[in-house]
Amino acid sequence: MSSKDDFSQKDNDLQSIAEDNGLTEVQTHFGKLYYPGKWSDMEVETKMLDNGEDIHFSVIIDDQKYELFQINIGGGEGQLVGKITDSDGKQRDVFVVMSVLEEISDLPEETQDKLYAMQESVNTIVENLE
Repeated sequence: MSSKDDFSQKDNDLQSIAEDNGLTEVQTHFGKLYYPGKWSDMEVETKMLDNGEDIHFSVIIDDQKYELFQINIGGGEGQLVGKITDSDGKQRDVFVVMSVLEEISDLPEETQDKLYAMQESVNTIVENLE
């Protein structure tokens, strides 16, 4: 089996594990990221850069958009948290930039707690880097 076949099998195995554990998959140009499926209302936007890719995670609550965190692959912005491997076996550094949740003190405590819990899903992403 070639190394490309090895990565295809690994991708299939990881996808099965992710689904079994209630994770949602985000396909990037450089590999896959996984976050808790219970946050299905989280918005994920990707943007290609000259030297990598930015993936922004946010949520809209009561018509207000809250930036939660950003994953940067290959670009070097933020805190280095690990590596991701693409289908060709090339590894790139993964960085995290956490957003400051400003102006949420007027929100109900339950909503504030949800925002912080959603922000903590960055840990799931880091733990499941391929």
